[in-house]
Amino acid sequence: MQKEKTITENNLTKGNVLRILFTFSLPFIAANLIQALYGAVDLFVIGRYCSPESVAAVSTGTQVTQIITSMITGLTLGSTILVGKYTGMKDEERTCRTIGTTLSVFAVVALVLTVGMLIFRDAILAALKTPATSMDEARQYVTICFCGIFFICGYNAISALLRGYGDSRRPMYFV
Repeated sequence: MQKEKTITENNLTKGNVLRILFTFSLPFIAANLIQALYGAVDLFVIGRYCSPESVAAVSTGTQVTQIITSMITGLTLGSTILVGKYTGMKDEERTCRTIGTTLSVFAVVALVLTVGMLIFRDAILAALKTPATSMDEARQYVTICFCGIFFICGYNAISALLRGYGDSRRPMYFV
């Protein structure tokens, strides 16, 4: 009878370091690149079919969303480290506590960021010198993006936890 493979079987501490580094980091890099390309795809589509004001609106909104995504990705890396550490130590209790804390913290972060960004939406757009002719469309675009912060936080938190177990492929497949 063959043993079912689990997430915890991705041992990053044994084997050729260079091979392990590449097989772990390439899916991580690819997932981050795909996330960054979301805004580029939006700009490509808008640029082909809409007015220059729409392009300016999406360009501005994409920059704000990319900053938020990068910030969240960076913050979740701490969870990756802790899950990896506790998994390597075979400390199931601390691993579970780290998972629960990560999911709870990033649910709160998502709520606070979403509300804060929606409240300060116009101030953010003004600070970015959004052209007056693009302001209404920029406001609409960033509102939609800000409503997706919960999903950005959720994806990055779960991805960080999986990476802590040594699994960088599933987050890439999901994104």
